[in-house]
Amino acid sequence: MAKQLRIQLRKNGSVEAETLGMHGQECLDYIDILEELLEADVVTSSYTEDYQRSATSATAADTIDVGTADS
Repeated sequence: MAKQLRIQLRKNGSVEAETLGMHGQECLDYIDILEELLEADVVTSSYTEDYQRSATSATAADTIDVGTADS
């Protein structure tokens, strides 16, 4: 799965963000960037199963599809 950041903007002005395809501490770096861009602070957070995975084991499981380019 490609790395993704899913962001939901609520009518009340709150923002909900979820990282996908990231493992371990890496996801927290993206949340820090969002806080800086939005000039906001995280109020609540929780960890997904992906946080528990190490980046090393996740990389070993990832595959890259290399196709031929049409010229």
